[in-house]
Amino acid sequence: MARRNTNTNMFDNVRRNTRKKTVYKNASYVWNFTAIMLGLYFWFLGKNLFGGLAVMLTLMLAPWFVRFLRKKIKEKAYLHSSIYQVDHLSGHDFEDFLCANLRRLGYKVENVGSGGNDYGVDLIIRKNGKKTAVQAKRYKGKVGIEAVQQIVAGAEYYGCKNRMVITNSYFTPAAKRLAAKCNVTLWDRDDCQNKLVTIKE
Repeated sequence: MARRNTNTNMFDNVRRNTRKKTVYKNASYVWNFTAIMLGLYFWFLGKNLFGGLAVMLTLMLAPWFVRFLRKKIKEKAYLHSSIYQVDHLSGHDFEDFLCANLRRLGYKVENVGSGGNDYGVDLIIRKNGKKTAVQAKRYKGKVGIEAVQQIVAGAEYYGCKNRMVITNSYFTPAAKRLAAKCNVTLWDRDDCQNKLVTIKE
């Protein structure tokens, strides 16, 4: 039953991410079309080619600039978060929190889980020639063996020799035993507090 629920949640996340990407893509098309139409309107109305192009480019670049600004603001917030603030993040935001703070620690970070089809891997991090597959678990309860099983399989898919699971919570004894057997590094709440969180409470 637990395995069925896990698979159902995985497929639900994929469907939600696909719908979000479709809505965003369609909205981008509408916005760009509007920007082009307004640019042409101002061009013909004012008989000013450069003015029309300026309006067009400004409107087309505005969403990108807003997203860039929001991303920088969120990254700054993640770099100054307490463990209790981390507890209230969504799963996707927890991945972003890890990205920001792992980069602060000198890792090169690639988020492969944002698209939904992550094969059990959320992040791929690189440092000192080592490539590590990471699964992020923002949990309220304890993380079980499923996370260890998923990262072992996912790391194989992405060609990573090193595997890691990071959570804001703790791991079950069974998960710890399996991780030790499969050579998976576990970072629990205490590790997050000591290595990733800059605001101590």
